[in-house]
Amino acid sequence: MDSNSPQPESTPVPPSSDPLTNQFTSLNDLAHELTSLQDLANRGSWLSIVDKVNRARSLSLLNTPHDHLTYLAYIVLSLTKLRRFQEAQTELDSLDDFNSHHYRYETYPKIYHNRSGSMVPFSLRWLHALLPIKLGNRQEGLDRFYLLLDFVREKLNRNGNDESVKVWRRREVFVVNHIINQHLSNKELSVCIDLIDALISRGNLDPVLLSKLGYVQMQIGDLDGANVSFGKVEKIASESVENESGLRNLASRNKALVYLVGKDYLSAVREYDECIERDAMDYVAINNKAICLMYLRDLADSIKVLESSLERVPTVALNETLIVNLCSMYELAYVNHSDNKRTLNNWIARVAPDDFDSSLGNSEDRLSKCFKLVRNEVGTMLSNTPSEAVLYSSNLRSVLAVLKKGAGFKVIAYAASVLVVYHHWNFYLRSVYCHDAYAARYKQQKEARSYKTEAKENQNPTTTNTTNNNNKNANLPSLMAASTSSISRLGFRHHQPLVPNSGSPSQPSGSVSFLSGSHCFYFKPLEATSQLQLSRISVVVKAESRSEEMQVDTSLSPRVTAVKPSKTVAITDQATALAQAGVPVIRLAAGEPDFDTPAVIAEAGINAIREGYTRYTPNAGTQELRVAICQKLKEENGISYKPDEVLVSNGAKQSIYQAILAVCSPGDEVIIPAPFWVSYPEMARLADATPVILPTSISENFLLDSKQLESKLNEKSRLLILCSPSNPTGSVYPKKLLEEIAKIVAKHPRLLVLSDEIYEHIIYAPATHTSFASLPGMWERTLTVNGFSKAFAMTGWRLGYLAGPKHFVAACNKIQSQAAVAILDDYYFSIRTHMSYFGGLQNALFTSGASSISQKAGVAALGLGYAGGEAVSTMVKAFRERRDFLIKSFGEMEGVGISEPLGAFYLFIDFSSYYGAEVEGYGKIEDSDSLCRYLLDQAQVALVPGVAFGDDSCIRISYAASLTTLQAAVERIKKALLPLKSAIPV
Repeated sequence: MDSNSPQPESTPVPPSSDPLTNQFTSLNDLAHELTSLQDLANRGSWLSIVDKVNRARSLSLLNTPHDHLTYLAYIVLSLTKLRRFQEAQTELDSLDDFNSHHYRYETYPKIYHNRSGSMVPFSLRWLHALLPIKLGNRQEGLDRFYLLLDFVREKLNRNGNDESVKVWRRREVFVVNHIINQHLSNKELSVCIDLIDALISRGNLDPVLLSKLGYVQMQIGDLDGANVSFGKVEKIASESVENESGLRNLASRNKALVYLVGKDYLSAVREYDECIERDAMDYVAINNKAICLMYLRDLADSIKVLESSLERVPTVALNETLIVNLCSMYELAYVNHSDNKRTLNNWIARVAPDDFDSSLGNSEDRLSKCFKLVRNEVGTMLSNTPSEAVLYSSNLRSVLAVLKKGAGFKVIAYAASVLVVYHHWNFYLRSVYCHDAYAARYKQQKEARSYKTEAKENQNPTTTNTTNNNNKNANLPSLMAASTSSISRLGFRHHQPLVPNSGSPSQPSGSVSFLSGSHCFYFKPLEATSQLQLSRISVVVKAESRSEEMQVDTSLSPRVTAVKPSKTVAITDQATALAQAGVPVIRLAAGEPDFDTPAVIAEAGINAIREGYTRYTPNAGTQELRVAICQKLKEENGISYKPDEVLVSNGAKQSIYQAILAVCSPGDEVIIPAPFWVSYPEMARLADATPVILPTSISENFLLDSKQLESKLNEKSRLLILCSPSNPTGSVYPKKLLEEIAKIVAKHPRLLVLSDEIYEHIIYAPATHTSFASLPGMWERTLTVNGFSKAFAMTGWRLGYLAGPKHFVAACNKIQSQAAVAILDDYYFSIRTHMSYFGGLQNALFTSGASSISQKAGVAALGLGYAGGEAVSTMVKAFRERRDFLIKSFGEMEGVGISEPLGAFYLFIDFSSYYGAEVEGYGKIEDSDSLCRYLLDQAQVALVPGVAFGDDSCIRISYAASLTTLQAAVERIKKALLPLKSAIPV
């Protein structure tokens, strides 16, 4: 993790020889992989840490109190780094009291032999103080930091071990620095100087601390004092051989700031040039050189400095201040800043660390080599045009692949930025100590300031409001924007100007900012730039030892945050990860056939490639395929369509989503019988419609009650979704029931029906399939969705279609041709960096027309004969055999409810009789989710909890697996469930 934050205390990792010597062993025997979490933290891969911690929790891998606390420290830190502060606070709220006996080793003598003291990681205590500040309660956070400092000093006073004393002294320095930073951001400059002076008086002449003192002295106008402080830093740099370039750059930047005070911008530029020559990733020097050139009325060169730094060092794109300033300069230069800012957004997306390749070993030497290679090679790869800035091309990959053969980098240059942070932050950790008198001094000043503020407000009650209104224009995307106390002679805003004329005629009024080693000094705002917003990313990179992290708005739109993650995707991914780790997991969660695509279909796709059929097709699909679909629907389903009433899409999911978007307005209701396919309600929410769930019962074979439907319909009812055969129940709607539903639909002029018939060919006699559009009067009211994935085992081909009245289909075609671009423009970065919010929804974000190759294969599939011919009937026969086996096997179990499925390849079984069992090491089995987690851990069988489909009493089992696999799965499930019955309380 970033070296500026305390690291969670480590625990011994169990030997790797333990796992899975027995295929039925509990996953509790697996190592908790603390080392892998540490590796991910070192690289800033915070989303991966959150996923790993949640996985460990879901699988009940955390067996001891210390495990829970350590993993809690990792997830709270990760959520904080991802700017998800409220979630981090919620996690932290699970701890009632850090001093509780529950968090002491001696409370658990059987687990922790001969150990005593608190097991709460120091990082949790630090985060406990930091989070209120991040959530806007700065004073509460500051008070907590003072309490944390008392705790640290108490440890120092009681500890006699030399090594332990060193640790706690570093922690004291760490806490004191945070306190100083908070006073700086509150413009309590005299308090800061007292604190720093007290630390320096104890003999620790840390260069970063001395520089910080100089910056504060400059802000209060003590230029002589600042020169003395900066002179000490220069002396240390000249005498030091360790970290020579870093110290020299620090000294040069200090000198440059002095030149800036005297408006000697040319001399400042020379100092910054020397910094950049020594370290091409010196963000502070890059930024401030550009600003100085702008003040020298050389805006073109100023822009060129920032652009060339992006080309030379891609990770510069991770620094928000540089990007905001560059966007501001584009506006000042009246260039096409929209295109340029979009290019910058793409740049940032390419270097964001959330998907960093964790396969890279944790070797400092390897990272150092990576750092050097990035610096030496990246400049020769990139052209001068932003459009060609493909930062991680195969050339750079091939150079860096030498570091670890077989393990590539998803975000290579981020390793360099990790080194930069590590490289400079060691100064921060060597800061000096402060005496005990500052607490009383701070309290006195706080009381005095409060009294003065109150008196001032009584004298002039309008002053505060006026100030606040003026500051709104300076609301730049950085946490340090709140700290506006700077030197008036530089044109900085200051609450007590030292010079009457705070502006300068030679300075453009651009809203750009200087970076110092510790702070961002913001110049007077420009209205155009106050409208700027950096693209929403969750990346924070420090430039040197800045006292605060700059913030980026990572909020998501309400429609996105309302979407629930897909349970099926989550379970499938989790099972896949376990299988890749060597766990013999049987995966019965995914909804795709286990058969290969029939050879005739595959050959058609291959021939399409060989014959060069690889260009764009009409957005609605090829005429050939749409004609074939029309013939199929007429012959097999009894419904007639013209080719322009058919729309081919990238899978049935896209067709469904586009249909909902096309017909639903905000506030409309979408009627969905439960159990339902997981994406129906989420798609409705994304269309700003309201899903209305109609529950069904296992005793009625999960079929919709027509009377219940009629009672729920009103003037807001817009769309009824029917899925037959059903996912997840396998139920097939008989024609008589569909006719009853059709009569009800006919009574409501606004109500349409979306008939999802993707499983129509996977059906078992005596059941038969009826297309809803074939019923009298329903053709005009029905949007029929179908596809090739299930019946023809073509899930990876991504091919589906929608058929319906021309005006509805044309609307969907319009969405398919245009909306993809708009959605990606609005949400690309949020989707990319926050995909955990979306789960399986990522497939709902559609592209334009379907693949030309897939469409050729689709034509071949429809040519196999009625209902898919022998190829499909062979698969259906195998599915039926598997279904019969599962019904017989689970039917023998007491307390298990089964509705015999007549279609699809799912069994939706009622296991609610097992709820309530208390299992040692797992807690209480309360619902379908906890039961599925229990079965994944104990039986190594991946199933999907029924709550994902709207019925928590059941679990979905996919029998798209061989009969041998299903037999092994049933044996494991029965064995795992056996002890639950006896554990259920009477």
